[in-house]
Amino acid sequence: MSDDLAPARGIVCGLILGAVIWAIILAAAHCHASPLQQVTVTHIVAQGETLEDIGRFYADPVIDDPRYVAEFVEGIFEYNYHTVFEPRGGSREVRPGDTLRVVFWAKVSTD
Repeated sequence: MSDDLAPARGIVCGLILGAVIWAIILAAAHCHASPLQQVTVTHIVAQGETLEDIGRFYADPVIDDPRYVAEFVEGIFEYNYHTVFEPRGGSREVRPGDTLRVVFWAKVSTD
């Protein structure tokens, strides 16, 4: 004797599972600990600083990953390319007194 309702049961189980997964995703999206805000700061390059030093200074210290810092440094370079680096032929060299804009995400206080 075959079960003619087996395909229908499979579809219903799949729909229920999909609904549960969406509910979990939506709940997680609304439960983050603190909101983030994009922050832009102006950094004046000091004697002896490199682009990598500046990137390490502003990169999230919790993410201790050289790839993250390298990506952050690339973001600083790209954001300031037309004003600082392009006039020098695209060199990544920074000089004392250079003004760099640095953009990053910071937690917003909910107090």
